Parts: sequence; structure tokens; C-alpha cells
Amino acid sequence: MSAAARERDRFRLNRTSTCQNKVKADFSQEIEKGSSVHAVVYFLCRQEFLHNKKYLVIFLLLNQVTDGNDPMLETFSMFLQELKGTNQILCICDNETTYTYWKDLIMGRYGVDISNRCISELSFTEINGTVLSLWSENRKSDRFLPGVGGSKVVLSKKTEDTLDLLSILCVNQCDGGNEDKQQHEERFYRGGKVSWWNFYFDGQPGSVPFIKRDKFEYIMDVITDLL
Repeated sequence: MSAAARERDRFRLNRTSTCQNKVKADFSQEIEKGSSVHAVVYFLCRQEFLHNKKYLVIFLLLNQVTDGNDPMLETFSMFLQELKGTNQILCICDNETTYTYWKDLIMGRYGVDISNRCISELSFTEINGTVLSLWSENRKSDRFLPGVGGSKVVLSKKTEDTLDLLSILCVNQCDGGNEDKQQHEERFYRGGKVSWWNFYFDGQPGSVPFIKRDKFEYIMDVITDLL
């Protein structure tokens, strides 16, 4: 064998060895990263850490997940196991295709239907508003309008000021309030102007309806059809 041939063989062996070492190193790093993520998920889901408070894990998917080994899918699996179900998981997808890939992957891999735990076909504005509306402090300080697919959109003070001829009812209009139901009803029965609180109390479970909103069902149908 010539010196040139021996040199080529040595080069091939070195390159093969380097590739094998790189694969081993990458695999070790993946295992280490996976272990670290699992440790964080386990810690976050511990009752001692959350003190039995309610919380929601949100998966925000702005790209399609098509690989069964995708880290996002592995993370979902960890939360699924630690939370023992999907009741505390919400998935927000930026379009229908992303939602379909994600739903089908989870159904095929874990046999879990998450269609009722997903919000899809949202703009970035709607995604932002939906996430903000989930925080309790934001529900009190910000005002939100309903969007497509169950999303929320922030109604800024600047925008509301330009619509001064309208009385805008937001989805969180009565959240966090501490109003006296009897006081509002008495004010209305004495000839006072009806307020949103009257409608809010009227719609609560166990309440006896005392206000009939003419054309309400018709308007609801029209708006729903437009959305």
C-alpha cells in the first residue's frame, strides 16, 4: 500500500472517530437537557411549591411541531404526567395547520384528545390579549374584548377614548368587583338607569330573571354568525 493510500485511510478513520464522538457528545447533551427540564417540571408541579393554588401551563405554538422527538412534545409529556391530565394545560396555536399537527401528534403518541384544550387561528394581538387575560392582576386592571376562537383582545384606554359615544362592555367588566346586588336592584326598581351589574347578577346561577333584554338573542345570533 502506498504512502498516499495509507494517509487516506488514516484520514477516514480519524473522521469517522470524530463523527462518532460528536454523536455521543450530542446524545449526552440531549439526555442532560432532558433531565434538567424534567427536574424543573417536577419542581413546578410539586404541591409544596404551589401551595395548592390553581395555575395553568400554557404551550404557545408559533411554529408547526411535526417531529415526534421534538423537545416541545417531550415537555408536554412531562407536564401531562405530573399534572395527571390536561385540565391545567392550555395550548395556543397560531393557525389551524399548527393546531392539527400538534393535536394529531399528541393523540398518536399519548392517546390524549386535546381539542378542547386548544385555541387556534389567532393573530398575535389576540394571542397577546389572551395570555394577558389569564393573569388575575390583568383581569382587574385591563379591559378585554372577545375575539375569534375564544381569544381576548386588549381594549386600550386610547382606543376606548376615541369611542366616547359608545358604552363598551368588556368580557371582564364585572371581574373582581365587590358590588351589592340588592343595592343595584333597588336602584333599578326605583327608576334608576340599568347598569351592567344588573345583567351580571341576573345571569348568575340560581338568580331569578327580572330584566328582559329585547332582541338579545337575535343580536347574539347575528354577531356569532359574523364571527
